[in-house]
Amino acid sequence: MTSLGDLPAGEALRQEILKSPTHVLYLLRHGEGGPIVGAVLHGKSRAALPPFVRLEPVAKPDPPARRAPAKRAARKPAALGQLELFGSVTG
Repeated sequence: MTSLGDLPAGEALRQEILKSPTHVLYLLRHGEGGPIVGAVLHGKSRAALPPFVRLEPVAKPDPPARRAPAKRAARKPAALGQLELFGSVTG
């Protein structure tokens, strides 16, 4: 509330009300989509407010290791009497 009291008298604020089944959030901002000036969170009857704790960032798992590309098997030399269609021509 101190922040609101420090604002100039002519400062336009926008109130947004966000509702869930168990909570209501009143948000005050500078104009449309401007920075947040204040917020009030209310729990509905018999609904506890969420714990406000700073969560540690979750470490991302290492990406899966990539497999080496498959190597082609070496070509077998053509057997005697067999025509080699795709062999290299030396000359």
